[in-house]
Amino acid sequence: MIEGIAVSFETIPVGGALPEVGVFHEVARLGSVIFEVAFRFAAPVTVAIFVQNVVTGVLGRAMPQLNLLIVNLPLHAGMLFLIIGLGASDMLHVFKDVLEAWPSRVFSLVIGER
Repeated sequence: MIEGIAVSFETIPVGGALPEVGVFHEVARLGSVIFEVAFRFAAPVTVAIFVQNVVTGVLGRAMPQLNLLIVNLPLHAGMLFLIIGLGASDMLHVFKDVLEAWPSRVFSLVIGER
């Protein structure tokens, strides 16, 4: 990482000229890849928490004496840990190629190669 920062100052000196427009398009493309990976990571957890909220809401209507504010937070935490624990290895296996190639893409972009 330190090498990448040093190379970035050599490539684009402070107060120097800006890179060409294609570099900014490449940065935007890399950002969209990271957004896609983050969305794909978060989608299963979001759906599971939504389903858990619906079930908790139905349970709250069936049993009005149940305090949902006290019950819901531990259920959210437990559901989150369960999903991450069961799916973390599969998620890392699926996204391994993207996660391994991203730093080299960024460094080649900083150096000026495409």
